Amino acid sequence: MGTLGHVHVLLALYLISQPGIALGCEPYIEEHPAWATATFRPHSSAFDACDVSEETYRDVTKDWIQSRSPDLKPLTSLSLGRAITFPWVSRHLADTALQWPEWIKRISKGSPGEHNTFVAALLSEPAFLERLDQPFSETPYRVIGVSVEKVLIGKARDYASSPAAPAARVPFDAQLWLRLTPRK
Repeated sequence: MGTLGHVHVLLALYLISQPGIALGCEPYIEEHPAWATATFRPHSSAFDACDVSEETYRDVTKDWIQSRSPDLKPLTSLSLGRAITFPWVSRHLADTALQWPEWIKRISKGSPGEHNTFVAALLSEPAFLERLDQPFSETPYRVIGVSVEKVLIGKARDYASSPAAPAARVPFDAQLWLRLTPRK
């Protein structure tokens, strides 16, 4: 193998080893017409770990919703899967939880149900809903809330932007569904 061949192999190995860069990282949305739902898939292979930027989320979702057949049932939800796949969502959870004294004092030590309720409320705040709704802005749908389950908690030093209390526990991951309704 010549020098150029070695360079290509090394470049391919480097790219594959980088977080969020894998051969199967081609996000798409899988429609479930029988249930009027869809799932955002960050990759074409279940074996690849792919991060989805906010820009990629917007582009993929907008392209899909604009190309969706009007003959299909009206949508009720879009599953995003795990929040940690969307680092901007995961970081928002961690950063925002640190700003809530009630999270640190009581809720972080509470039940899984309390964690789910708290995270759903954080992601359903108007400013964040606006970010999630952006790709739907010129479509027949709007995001009216986020449903969550299976919230995971970890150390702020591992998940927050600049943790004031690095040992504090913060939410960083959960299963997410965007609740959709017709835009009026």
